[in-house]
Amino acid sequence: MSHVGKSKILFVDDEEVICSMAAEFLEMQGFIVDTYEDSREAFDAFCRDPDDFDIVITDQVMPKMTGIELLKNIIGIRSAIPRILCTGFSEELNHKDEKEVGIDAFFMKPYRFDDLIGQIKKLV
Repeated sequence: MSHVGKSKILFVDDEEVICSMAAEFLEMQGFIVDTYEDSREAFDAFCRDPDDFDIVITDQVMPKMTGIELLKNIIGIRSAIPRILCTGFSEELNHKDEKEVGIDAFFMKPYRFDDLIGQIKKLV
C-alpha cells in the first residue's frame, strides 16, 4: 500500500469530462490518479503492475467491458484491492454479480467528489 495521501487510484469512466474532473479533484487531495476511458485499456494497465494501484473506481455502464466485468478480471489477479462502483443506472446492476465482485462502496451518479474522497480515505 502507498502512504496515506499518496495512494494511487485507477479511475475508469467512458466519459472524458468525468475522468478529467475526477483526476483534478483527487489530485488536489494528494492522490495519484491514472484515468482511463476504455475499460480494456485500464485492465491492461492494471495487468502491467497490479501492485501499483491502491484502489479501483469504475463506472458500470461502459462499452466493451462493464465495470463489473472489469472488477471481476481485476480481482482474479489481486483479490484484496478495494473497489468502488459508480453508475447512473441502478437497473443495470445484477446483485449476484455485485456480491461476487465484493463492491466496497457504491455511488449513484451524479455523486459529489467530496463524498467519493471520504470513501476512498476509509478504504486505503
